[in-house]
Amino acid sequence: VTSNDEAPVGEVQLNGEQTEQATHRRVLTPNTITIVHGSVTGTCSQLAKDLEACLKEKHLNQDRTIQMGPLEEWDWWDELLNHDEDNDYPQQGSLLPVLLILLPTHHGGSWSPTSTCLESALQDLQNDWRIEKFPLKNKLQVAVMGMGCSDYADDSMGKPAKEAFITFKKLGAQVYGKKVRVGDDAVGNQDRVLQAWIYHDILPRLIVDDDDDNEEDKENVNTAEPEVADMEDLGAAMESAEQEGDDTVKSSQPREMVTSSQAKALKKEGYKLIGTHSAVKLCRWTKHQLRGRGGCYKHTFYGITSYQCMEATPSLACANKCVFCWRHHKNPVGKEWKWKTDDPHYIV
Repeated sequence: VTSNDEAPVGEVQLNGEQTEQATHRRVLTPNTITIVHGSVTGTCSQLAKDLEACLKEKHLNQDRTIQMGPLEEWDWWDELLNHDEDNDYPQQGSLLPVLLILLPTHHGGSWSPTSTCLESALQDLQNDWRIEKFPLKNKLQVAVMGMGCSDYADDSMGKPAKEAFITFKKLGAQVYGKKVRVGDDAVGNQDRVLQAWIYHDILPRLIVDDDDDNEEDKENVNTAEPEVADMEDLGAAMESAEQEGDDTVKSSQPREMVTSSQAKALKKEGYKLIGTHSAVKLCRWTKHQLRGRGGCYKHTFYGITSYQCMEATPSLACANKCVFCWRHHKNPVGKEWKWKTDDPHYIV
């Protein structure tokens, strides 16, 4: 027997009889955090487990129920539309339910077979004229992260996650973050992207003062920088740090461009750091040509031997996003020089 706000998911066969294996609380039940994934290869499933462990480590399960599972374990039309029970509606002092979604990218940017149950439900909710315009307004908070692969060299990477993000917003749900973060299998940065998603988009909205629990707009909540910082957000973090330091005594010495946490993230991606602002790196085309798999565009256009090429820069900071840049846009961002300068002879 299950309670009214729980739904059975999956059954097993024991001695010829069907027995319930597990139950989930309804997605729209207040004080719940639901983590779902459409994993095919196991990547999104592992990320979901890491996310659940992180939230429990932050003791968010003291005031909320945290549940996790594949997308296929829920009937999404019923979960997002129907309110059969009184406890599906937020009570005074209760917290809005939170839905955290991890979606992979299938062939050509399509939804994976394990995620189409959510895709079809979202399409029906958006297109059915019988349903109110914003059915999820003041009922649900949503955050979406995607996975994909840049090796396909098209704009399909993370497309299902972006579509889900936009659709939930159109349905009136409160969405976390201003953009969808997408992990790239080609570079293996999914753990770093997950950390950025957690510390920049999710935790600032979950960990708030009691007086702010029911406010719809929490974009101005101040958050601390995570241990592994998101390189794409470094520019905004620098501006925020400068504004926060206006009322304090500033050091007369310029600061180093790369912090210890940023250096840790860069080294994990294959950078060899020189001093405080320079670096060298071997790109994947160097290894590809050594293995007889072809060279990069420099080899095709200019005859440069890719396995004799090595990227180097005296400044990791850059404000451009060139298509062929070896930095992959994860480097620090800056429009002018404002950091400590190393000795040129040491760099060379």
